[in-house]
Amino acid sequence: FFFKQKTAYEISTRDWSSDVCSSDLDLAVVGAGAAGISAAVEAARLGLSVVLLDALPQIGGQSVNGLLGTLCGWFSAGPPFAHLQYGFAHDLVADLHAAGALALRRARGTVIGLYDEWALAATYAQHLQRAGVQVLLGATVLAVECDGDRVARARAVTR
Repeated sequence: FFFKQKTAYEISTRDWSSDVCSSDLDLAVVGAGAAGISAAVEAARLGLSVVLLDALPQIGGQSVNGLLGTLCGWFSAGPPFAHLQYGFAHDLVADLHAAGALALRRARGTVIGLYDEWALAATYAQHLQRAGVQVLLGATVLAVECDGDRVARARAVTR
């Protein structure tokens, strides 16, 4: 893979250059939406060397760029209300709440979390940086070589 590691500030401000380098990695996650970021962070927390790639110029996928602003299904119907997520998702909710970027409201027998999309992007970036995930945005995977049922090598290019 070819990538240049960026800081959380550079990720959140989308200040990307064309600098490249290569590395041996344990895991490449394609797609920097909520699921991809979660997978990358959790894998890095387990000690894997991880790169996260996305064709868009910023992290977050639809959770940031779609301007949805809601977390549905993350809380029990209660009362009492309880968080139904663990690991990275639990940490994400705690960080948004601590930053004043998450409001909870009751709706249709459950609780919905309303979040600030830019605060979510910044929180994603902080978690990626702390976990040591290497991020490559504006990247398209061109080729994948397999060795049996395992990916042996992949090639990606940036814009």
